Amino acid sequence: MHEFSICKALLDLALRELANAALGASRIVRMRMVVGQLRQVLPEQMQTAYSFLTRDTLAANSVLEIQTVPIEGRCQSCGWTGPLDHADFRCSSCRSEHVTMTKGRELYLASIEIDEGVKESDPA
Repeated sequence: MHEFSICKALLDLALRELANAALGASRIVRMRMVVGQLRQVLPEQMQTAYSFLTRDTLAANSVLEIQTVPIEGRCQSCGWTGPLDHADFRCSSCRSEHVTMTKGRELYLASIEIDEGVKESDPA
C-alpha cells in the first residue's frame, strides 16, 4: 500500500511547513493534493492512511482533498493533443504510438489550509 508512504511524506511536509511558519497554536484544517491517474493512487486508501496518520497531530480532524488529473498526451506524428485511454496510449487521431504524456504523472501537495485560532494574547 504505497498510499500510506505517500500520505506520510505529504503530511510530514505540511507539518514541517506549519512549524516553520511560527504561527503559534495553528492547526491544519485541509490539505489538497493533486494526483495523476498514472500514479495509481487509490483515493479511498489515501483517505484511510490520512485519517490514521493525522491522529494526535496538528492535522487531526482535518480534511484531505484529492484532485485526480486524467492522462493526456501529445502525438509526435500529427500534433494531436488530448485525453488518452489508460489502456491504450496511442493517438486518438492517427493511432500513432509516438505519443508523449503531458498530464497524468502529477503527485504533489497543492495547498495547506490552516486555522490560526485565537492566541492567548489576542483580545477576545
